[in-house]
Amino acid sequence: MNILHHKSYHVYNRKNIEKVKADEAEAEREAKIKKDKVTLAESESRLTILRQRANANLPAPAEEPKQHFNLFEGLSKGGNQEHEAEVKAKDDQWDKQITMYLEKGAEKAPWYAKESNQVEKYIDKDKFKRRENNDHKKKPIQLLDDPLDAIKKQLKSREERKRDKHDYKRKKADKHKDTKTGSSSIEELRKKRREREQEERARKNRLFLGPQQETLDERNMSYNSQFNKRETEQAHHQRSGSIANHVGTHFWNSQEEYFTYGGSNESKTEEINHDVLYRAGENSSGVSTYTPRTLIYDLKGGFGSMQKYNRLFSMEDDPQQATWDQGVSRIDRSVPKSQYQHELDRMESENDPNINLDILQQLDSSVNNWSDYNRIYYHPRSVNPIVTHQMDNEITPFDNYTIGREAYGQNEKEMDIFEDNFRFFVEECDNLQGFQVFADVDDAFGGFTEGLLNNIRDEYLKTPIMTYGLSDSHAEYRTDRHKQKIILNRVLGMTRLAELSSIYIPIYTPTMAATQRSGLSPYIYFNEHSRYHTSAIIAAAIETNSLPYRLKHNPITMAETISKLNWVRSTSLASLSVCIPLPISKNGYIDTIETMTKKEQLRPTLSLSDRISTTEKIDVYGESLVARGLPRNMSGQFEYLGKLYEGFKEENDPLQSRHRVETSFPLPDSFPRIFTSRLDQEGHVSHQTTYEVPSSIPIMTRLQSGSELKYTVDQHLKQLDKIRFADFYEYSQGECALTKEDFLETKEALITLSDVYTNDDDMMM
Repeated sequence: MNILHHKSYHVYNRKNIEKVKADEAEAEREAKIKKDKVTLAESESRLTILRQRANANLPAPAEEPKQHFNLFEGLSKGGNQEHEAEVKAKDDQWDKQITMYLEKGAEKAPWYAKESNQVEKYIDKDKFKRRENNDHKKKPIQLLDDPLDAIKKQLKSREERKRDKHDYKRKKADKHKDTKTGSSSIEELRKKRREREQEERARKNRLFLGPQQETLDERNMSYNSQFNKRETEQAHHQRSGSIANHVGTHFWNSQEEYFTYGGSNESKTEEINHDVLYRAGENSSGVSTYTPRTLIYDLKGGFGSMQKYNRLFSMEDDPQQATWDQGVSRIDRSVPKSQYQHELDRMESENDPNINLDILQQLDSSVNNWSDYNRIYYHPRSVNPIVTHQMDNEITPFDNYTIGREAYGQNEKEMDIFEDNFRFFVEECDNLQGFQVFADVDDAFGGFTEGLLNNIRDEYLKTPIMTYGLSDSHAEYRTDRHKQKIILNRVLGMTRLAELSSIYIPIYTPTMAATQRSGLSPYIYFNEHSRYHTSAIIAAAIETNSLPYRLKHNPITMAETISKLNWVRSTSLASLSVCIPLPISKNGYIDTIETMTKKEQLRPTLSLSDRISTTEKIDVYGESLVARGLPRNMSGQFEYLGKLYEGFKEENDPLQSRHRVETSFPLPDSFPRIFTSRLDQEGHVSHQTTYEVPSSIPIMTRLQSGSELKYTVDQHLKQLDKIRFADFYEYSQGECALTKEDFLETKEALITLSDVYTNDDDMMM
């Protein structure tokens, strides 16, 4: 009988082998304890016998000689002390009578007996001669002996400062009263100015939009963040939650938009195979479910208001519910639901497909956590808290790479997530292509991910792993030391996760400066400080990049994509860039080519890497291109694609793959309002201002491995040279501590990566 190696009752299972070894060690320890007890008893018995023999041969103790008892022994030795004291007293009295002492002078009156205004003056009269001009004389030294004078002087100065402050406030209040009388005229001027601006705006609408659209007002169009800068600026504080979970939430929300919920639950597109990312099943009530194949990790308190058990799954569907120590149905009961979540509950309970538009307008300012805009019901095994650490805990912060590595081991001992939940999803796959990992690398989540990848590699040695290392371009540095710690975490994540992954893609949150350089600023406007905004762009790029191995027709596997990028097994880094949106004119491909003559206009590409090469010559080892949202009913597609792919590798190059998909990227209502009024409902570019809400957009992504990555590696190496490892003692503590040798090996790994991605022209120089 052949027993699968991953079954718990397999005799050569790793756990069973460790259990046998532990039992053998325990038996050996007990035998040793028994043997030590016997040896100790025998030694004590021998010592007792030897002591008895030794005492028998000792001579009897000698008796002390008897002496006469003397009652006056003390007097005979020391003399009569009382008599000696009397003689000494008589001698002292006689000395006082015949000895003359000098009279003691009268003491000077103490300082507190003087009058308060009494001051002693000392003048050096011998040093200077008298002259008519007394300026040459040395000024007298004044000694103020009374400490009460110093106290009174200090209190007097304090009263003067208080009085000056009071006078300043009084003068300021009087000034405010004087200016208040003219406020009415200022308000009138403001009112006239607003009326004048409104008239000018109405006149512009009549000239450009015609009389039918005269009432349109750009400021009332809430969809475009370009016209809602106030709400966008309010999102500056929205930085809570890991970037990976923000990206994952947008990723799965967009997947839901592919489905039409009704009697058939059919997909809106026939090009994508959703079984790659979703699993079909049934809950305890017999209801069919279709949930993502995913594991979500976060700290305690990081899940916000998300429920482990929801409308689809109850505690009966999770046999491990007894080990859940954060509440029966909610991870953190103290966090209330957002308005958006309440609206989703209302729509589901009332079976209403229409959402309240006012809540959508307030979504930017109301998002505090990634769970606030989540639309997915996850399986209970997908939600996995890290029980060893609490979110925003200043005493034990989760900001150290080695702490994350140690936390993974401790969390596995407590929860055993890999053995139970991870295998639960993997063993259901009929054709496992690989693993896609989103991980923050600015804090301890990088080390936590290393522990997870180690377990995956132990069980699935040759299975492809595509890891996205996410960093915040606007990470908040409390101190210079904190900045260096984030850099050290990023470097450790790049070197160690790249070694365990088949391909490692470092990604930084996009910025508006990079957007303007790329040429995308006419189409998108976002808050670069909001993870809710920046993660949406990253999620759209990753979702589009994953299309090739999710297609129904002519797909390529994840292993084939990775083989084109890392075919020499040493180029394990790749960079991802995105064109969001891909500007296609609503008038067709021909109009697109004629109006967008430059490459930057036809293909404005935003790089998600840290540094971009400034040289024109870039060696590309391998690349994967995905263009989606290309309508087939437009004429001139062949000419358009020829212009679009100019500058890339040849189509027949074995290290390049090109994929064209008609399905656009769907935009759920939870997607942030980052697109301008130049896009219509289908995401196509319009020559006139439009106020339609885009429901989908065309996107193009490029995943490449080449010399462009050298600048990212060199930047990390340059920053690492400024770090003195001895100053970061916290990295050398704990079970997964780093040593000085490990730090030097990390630097050596960066140097090796830099050499791998060196341009051929640079090597010739």
